[in-house]
Amino acid sequence: MDYILSLLPSILFAVIVGFFVLYIYKKRKQLSTESVIRELDESKSSAKIKEKELSNKEHEIDLLKEKLSDFEEIKNKKI
Repeated sequence: MDYILSLLPSILFAVIVGFFVLYIYKKRKQLSTESVIRELDESKSSAKIKEKELSNKEHEIDLLKEKLSDFEEIKNKKI
């Protein structure tokens, strides 16, 4: 019985350290997950920006094609 009582502080210390390590592990895992989610959100917003830029470029190309066809019509009429 005395032996068990003498081990009690060591066991209690080990349990406290174990809980502390578990807390740190879970906190780091949570922070890692949050950073991955943040990176995904940034990638999505970046992709949306690129998509808008591409759409604008396509619109510019369409306008230039219209101008070119108008120019060709005028050129053909003069000839």
